[in-house]
Amino acid sequence: MPSISLTAAANGCWLDSLPRQEWYLYFEIQGADAPPSEQRVPLNLALVLDRSGSMQGEKIAYVRQAAAFVVDHLGAEDTFALVQYDSVIDVLSPAARVQDKAALKRQIQTIEARDSTNLSGGMLEGFSQAMSRKEPNRVNRVLLLTDGLANQGVTDPGQLRKLAQDKFRQEGIGVSTFGVGADFNEELLMGLAEYGGGNYYFIANPDEIPGIFQRELAGLLTVVAQQAVLTVSLGDTGLRCEQVYGYPGEISAHSVRVNFNDVFAGEKKAVLLKLVADAPLMQAALSFQAELTYVDALQGFASAAERRTLEMRRAASQQDYDQALDPLLAEQTVLFLAVAWYEQAQAHADRRDFKAANAVALQAKAYLEGYFSSHAPSKELSRLYNKLLQYEKLLEEMPAMDVQMFHSSSKAAKYAAYLRRSKRSYDDENDNT
Repeated sequence: MPSISLTAAANGCWLDSLPRQEWYLYFEIQGADAPPSEQRVPLNLALVLDRSGSMQGEKIAYVRQAAAFVVDHLGAEDTFALVQYDSVIDVLSPAARVQDKAALKRQIQTIEARDSTNLSGGMLEGFSQAMSRKEPNRVNRVLLLTDGLANQGVTDPGQLRKLAQDKFRQEGIGVSTFGVGADFNEELLMGLAEYGGGNYYFIANPDEIPGIFQRELAGLLTVVAQQAVLTVSLGDTGLRCEQVYGYPGEISAHSVRVNFNDVFAGEKKAVLLKLVADAPLMQAALSFQAELTYVDALQGFASAAERRTLEMRRAASQQDYDQALDPLLAEQTVLFLAVAWYEQAQAHADRRDFKAANAVALQAKAYLEGYFSSHAPSKELSRLYNKLLQYEKLLEEMPAMDVQMFHSSSKAAKYAAYLRRSKRSYDDENDNT
């Protein structure tokens, strides 16, 4: 049994009479069940912790607890490095096989809050440590936690994102980011994770730190596939990809490439491709080729591939067009477009243009309601709709909020949108965002 299943869907038809032609392709991958624990992929982790002055008190105490939890769940085949940073970068424990857990936890207890935030220096040292013990058939990951703004070293978000992207592309080392409280730059941490092949987490309260680290580690301990890459060929269809929703995509003239990286057991990852035509189409039918390549961690790290051919044809009538529409594609198009509007509303709110934010949020809500008028709402869309209702109320309250509450509320709303477009929404009892 392969470690990843691939689902693909496309518009069955297109209709020449529509004023603006848009085509959508949807791709979803899902990891197989977890292997027995003794067969799991070894980890090569670098834990990079912010010890700037704002981390003092309960934040640093919970960070120590989370770091100790990580150490407790590693085995002798795993490698681990511990880096702390403020204005100075210290390697408390260089990358090495996990042998003396008690000694590692003693090192963890020495972490104390001190000075400024050289995030770039800490991140690069984490990459360096992971690279020093990189071996084939391992999960290579940097876990970066911060509660503040990068104010020393490289501070430009674009440059920092490129650093993470280059390490991911060139060395295969991903980075997952953890933002604590209301004062960090969520756009930066989200970008580092998305372009660096990892996950982003918003931690509203310090007591959530151990649980969030546990969630990430649980996934890393059940990796079923690595280096998962989806390539979609547009060929000579006359269409070009205008936008990729869900994950960053590398768009070229005739193809789109999406790097999903590691896939955890049971994990879903998905993208929606929006295609447009620059000129009227002359063909009676269109064909697209998609290939998912990956390393199968359940089958001795063998290279594997799945391929799909998606086809569309010119519709003879509106009825023909409607009947050919794939239900999965229709639902996921609504989901990704509504989330995009949700995020646009948040961008307006960040600029304190609450009128514009409310207008866009209402547009997203109306779009979902229009879909619900003729389709039974799925759990996924219902939860997104409920988030939009909550956000509508939040927009009414935001103008009167103090700075701290405003930033915290904004981060929570952005995290809710991020979870939905990355397919990382958790069960209701665990999903507080």
